[in-house]
Amino acid sequence: MVKARQTYSLALNAILFLFGVVFCLINIATASAPIALTAVLFFLSRRLTLGNYLKWLLFSITLITVLLCWYFDLNAVLFIVQFALLYNIIPLSSAIRQLKKDTTANIFYMNDSILTCLVRTPFNTNRFGRNPSAYAKTYLVANIRTINIQENYMLIQIQNEVVCPQELTIPDFNAVTSFIRSHHSRLIDQVDHAVLQEKAKKIGCLSILAIIFPPLFFSVLAYLFGNNGKNTPIIMTCLISMCIVPFLLQLLIEKKLK
Repeated sequence: MVKARQTYSLALNAILFLFGVVFCLINIATASAPIALTAVLFFLSRRLTLGNYLKWLLFSITLITVLLCWYFDLNAVLFIVQFALLYNIIPLSSAIRQLKKDTTANIFYMNDSILTCLVRTPFNTNRFGRNPSAYAKTYLVANIRTINIQENYMLIQIQNEVVCPQELTIPDFNAVTSFIRSHHSRLIDQVDHAVLQEKAKKIGCLSILAIIFPPLFFSVLAYLFGNNGKNTPIIMTCLISMCIVPFLLQLLIEKKLK
């Protein structure tokens, strides 16, 4: 299944990249700038994980696009289309490298120190479907609280996160559960998985409130009592509280729902 999805990802990126090459040949006069930008990003992708710098990457690409289109008087829409198609060379090269690797160990691996498994979240569902092995995450076994084994899946509570390992075939699942029962039986918990999910959901909701509510509350206080920014002690107190209170609330939530 993982190999099939990786092959699909490779084929899709290859087709889009070829469209980009053809499009650049048709509009060769405007192709230099998008090719140069793609080449720079391709070079960086071989040395950095671009996903770790996504915000800066998007900001930089937007700024460079505006400057190039303004300075060279390029058609912005044409530039963006050419670059977007050519950019597929980066995920294409990644998919080729990943396809050459043996991904079995990345699907699920566990020893006395670490656990590695494929993790699907609401934020990576679409990308996960195209290349599951890119979403292997590693955790410390020492941070695992419980492992809840169901009929054909398992839920692992790691601190305040509930993880459901993905892409396990039935033989893989049986082998993994047998290993866990033999070597990590102390972690097995037969509590209904709904309890774990409900707890994780509650922690998530409270954490969001802890992040959103304090800035709103102290912004209102600063507006009401800050005297249009002239009351410096009130303004500074509110600003400091905006930074500290969410962190303290997060610690309190984790402690109470531990």
